Amino acid sequence: MFAAALSALVTLALIGFLIANLFERQVESRVREFLSLQLDQLAGHLTVKDDGTAALDAELSDPRYMRPLSGLYWEVDEEGKPPLRSRSSWDQSFDFSANGRVENFAVTQLYGPKGVELVAMSRAVSKRDKSDIKHHYFLTIAQDTRVLVADRAQLLKTLAIALGFAFFAIVAAAAAQIYYGLKPLEAMRRDIERVRGGLSDHVETQGVPSEVLPLAEEINTTLGIQHRNLERARRQAGDLAHGLKTPIAALAGQADLLARAGLSEEAEAIRGHLRTMNRHVERELARARAQGEGAVIGTGVVPIVGMRSIVSTLQKLPREPAIEYRILGPEIVSLAMNDEDFAEVTGNLIDNARKWANRQVVASFKIIKQVGVITIEDDGPGISPNHQSAALARGGRLDEKVQGSGLGLSIVEAVLENYGSKLELGRSDLGGLKAAFKIPLRKRVL
Repeated sequence: MFAAALSALVTLALIGFLIANLFERQVESRVREFLSLQLDQLAGHLTVKDDGTAALDAELSDPRYMRPLSGLYWEVDEEGKPPLRSRSSWDQSFDFSANGRVENFAVTQLYGPKGVELVAMSRAVSKRDKSDIKHHYFLTIAQDTRVLVADRAQLLKTLAIALGFAFFAIVAAAAAQIYYGLKPLEAMRRDIERVRGGLSDHVETQGVPSEVLPLAEEINTTLGIQHRNLERARRQAGDLAHGLKTPIAALAGQADLLARAGLSEEAEAIRGHLRTMNRHVERELARARAQGEGAVIGTGVVPIVGMRSIVSTLQKLPREPAIEYRILGPEIVSLAMNDEDFAEVTGNLIDNARKWANRQVVASFKIIKQVGVITIEDDGPGISPNHQSAALARGGRLDEKVQGSGLGLSIVEAVLENYGSKLELGRSDLGGLKAAFKIPLRKRVL
């Protein structure tokens, strides 16, 4: 738009300059022609009276010569005699001091009645009286330059208005061209948002202009390749993890046989290694699930509904004493997150809070600057700042007495990493642990 406006401004300024220059030349030509015709008319009516003085046998056709200070004047000069003037000059002679007397129809400037600047043309003529004596006269026709200046100003004003309208018309046309020219890209951007929001799996190619169609097809091809690669990676990771579970289970059985055979130390050492291997397998399974479509093509999730579903499941698990769950936050809000990933993250966090809480777990959701903040709190012992990094480590466990693999928070971090988010741990107002993460709100795509 800036380039279009600048080029239009420069072009129209150049056009305006050319038009003004052409007008100036046209005015000069018109003035020259007018003054020349007036000189011819003045010379034609000039006569010599019996006393040898100059006179006109008839008034010139333009009535302005008869109106005092009208702006159009004539003067006939003969050396040694008073000049003959038009009534419009009000008995005031021309002042030729600026440029001198210029003959041969040359246009010049001089000063007239009341010092007004005039544009003039002069010529020399000779007339014979009845005694056949030749008289030499210097004829001058002059016009007030203010008339020409006013005409020029009026033209420039009209020209400026016309070019101004032309400028805004060109800019408006350029804006319309840009808007309608880029409209297919705007439609494509909305299609990509629909893909990200899980409402579609491709960019629409029907009705797309031929100039944009290759881009839409390339995007669809890239989306297809990405989807297939992700599915392949998930499938391979899952196959590998599941393939390892059977040998791990078999080794666990062998460890039990060793324990029954009296080799308890060896059996416990093997079980320790198996637990480590099992944690890695479970972690890779979780990572395989997290590396799916969630961060790219998500269906969106209503956090309050998701947390209620998780709490409903966890309430069926045995726990003494019973836990009071509270879920707080707006219900009609959707996050830009896959529902399975949301369940993976909040499920681990709420389950972790359930294991450590004394009697209360609070799951809340609030909106801060178009970003959803999910917070899980409990009234348990909490985690000191010195131990928070250990709790997030792979398989990190601060208390082996509490059931679990120690992968919960680590898996949560792995999933959140795909959404550009991270898990934040701190002290809850309830006295226990506060775990929070942020996910942008899902955009409404038309």
